[in-house]
Amino acid sequence: MRSLHQAVAVAAMCLNEEPSVRPLISDVVTALSFLGVTPINQDPNLLSPIDMPSPTHENEEKSATMSLLDDDSAIVRQRAVDEAMEWGSNSRNKPSYDSSSHL
Repeated sequence: MRSLHQAVAVAAMCLNEEPSVRPLISDVVTALSFLGVTPINQDPNLLSPIDMPSPTHENEEKSATMSLLDDDSAIVRQRAVDEAMEWGSNSRNKPSYDSSSHL
């Protein structure tokens, strides 16, 4: 449960309105990667599973709806990644502005 709280705290920092307060993406990746690793001295089989209620018809409908929303989110996320990669590629290919050459 502690890892969940830490992941939420990292996400909250990323959503801060002040850009100077937001963490670098490399720091976010490092933090989330660290949270996803089981400690060496802890047996992953000893971790208690989350108790889930048995599915009902209503839960199944909600699950199907959430699955569709997740698919939409994945598409939007992939589109954003593609646009960011294109922007990064374009910005690298642009010649840098050299003020001395325009004197």
